[in-house]
Amino acid sequence: MRTENFAYQPEEYEFEKASNAYLISLFMLILVLPLPIINLIGALIFYLGNKKSTPFVRWHCMQVILSQIFLLIINNITLFWTLFVLSNDLAFTSIHKLILSLVIFGNILELIATVYTTYEVKKGKHIKWLVFSNITDHFFSDDMDKKESNIFL
Repeated sequence: MRTENFAYQPEEYEFEKASNAYLISLFMLILVLPLPIINLIGALIFYLGNKKSTPFVRWHCMQVILSQIFLLIINNITLFWTLFVLSNDLAFTSIHKLILSLVIFGNILELIATVYTTYEVKKGKHIKWLVFSNITDHFFSDDMDKKESNIFL
């Protein structure tokens, strides 16, 4: 995670809207912990509600969506692998335990990063997450220097 300047100086109201993108994922996590797809749906709905907003707000919405897609895939693979092992009375291998531990650690790390990013973005900082920010930049590369635009993926 790193802090960088955005292509233009966002206004105060943009900080609030952008930080709400992260709050949505936290709120959904608390409500529906066993159903990770709900986090992604919540992030998509928030993005669609802000698709005509400023690039700063949409950029942060997209970063949340990308992180939720990644978590959904990793969590589901791990969940189904674990269910397969349990339902077939197989032993947990050391590699399975290691991957399960890494996934749990990654989820905790994502939760901490989301809380931190929510706080910092609300203060006006542009927080970029490793990997996800590069992909997000790709989606918004033609739009970064314009304050208003109407792009959608």
